[in-house]
Amino acid sequence: MPDFERRAFLRAREDVDAAALKLDEMRRAKTFSDLDRHWSEFLSLLQRIYNRLGKACQGGPSSAWYGRLKHERGADDLLTYVQHARHADEHGIDKITRVFEDSVQFTSQGSSHKIGRAHV
Repeated sequence: MPDFERRAFLRAREDVDAAALKLDEMRRAKTFSDLDRHWSEFLSLLQRIYNRLGKACQGGPSSAWYGRLKHERGADDLLTYVQHARHADEHGIDKITRVFEDSVQFTSQGSSHKIGRAHV
């Protein structure tokens, strides 16, 4: 494996570990504001992982695998939602979460998912 590909895969692996830590931070969040911040950071890490895997697979033997991953990302509702939520958070001006009395609603362009009775 060329050095460039290996470095890109290693960086993606570091980001996977960081995303796992963000999930733990989301579980331990004490306020909805903390949950919102960790969610935003988690989404950014997922995009970074995807981008680094794409760089690692360019023109190499893993390019077919990445092509399948790219197709799945566009076909899977949850993966599509996460992609759009990250885009809306990064490029939009509206918040991607809405806080209610006892829940948080995660939104993106044209879709939303509400988590009821979130105890933060």
